[in-house]
Amino acid sequence: MKIRKLFYRVVNVMVLTLLALLLDGALVTVTPALSTTTEEGAALSMGTRAPQDSNATGTGPLFEDIGAGLPGVYYGSVAWGDYDNDGDLDILLTGRGMTRIYRNDGGGVFTNINAALMGLHNTSVAWGDYDNDGDLDILLTGGNLSNDTFTKIYRHDGGSNFTDIGAALTDVQNGSVAWGDYDNDGDLDILLSGYTGLGGISKIYRNDGGAVSPTSTPDCRVFITVP
Repeated sequence: MKIRKLFYRVVNVMVLTLLALLLDGALVTVTPALSTTTEEGAALSMGTRAPQDSNATGTGPLFEDIGAGLPGVYYGSVAWGDYDNDGDLDILLTGRGMTRIYRNDGGGVFTNINAALMGLHNTSVAWGDYDNDGDLDILLTGGNLSNDTFTKIYRHDGGSNFTDIGAALTDVQNGSVAWGDYDNDGDLDILLSGYTGLGGISKIYRNDGGAVSPTSTPDCRVFITVP
């Protein structure tokens, strides 16, 4: 009998405590919880969860259009890169017969720097510092309205100046390009795929270095096809 009275007393206390919390607004969600004790005596709680941000649960927008005013393109490619080393990411945008660099001026403002780059479609593009001079260069592939294909490397010579180095690479469109140091020799190599006009290719070009003059065109740096 004493045990039964004690049980009812404990239940009543728990009910009153829950009602008090509800009336006070302090209790948002009640979930079952288990607890254990570490060797140091610290209590660990399992089974309870903190309220989540609405974005984390998919009930709110994760990304919002900032209205940057960039031109609409198709059959194109885009890439982020801090070409001017000012600490924020700029945009390389290609497609619909254009290739443009938009400088990030902060506050959602992007300004076309009018770099002298070939306008193409069916493009792929990538930033990479192939000559290890501390700024980003451009690898670009694509085609023109005559269905001619192109693969170009533009060396960044400071400011808005980009120079076609005349690299001996297979011309493609409708493909993909990427920089990467596959042989761990400290410089970026090229992974290239696409349609040549006769068929598809996939090639690796090894960057074999060489002395690079800031004003030399074509660049004396050599890219060799890896068998």
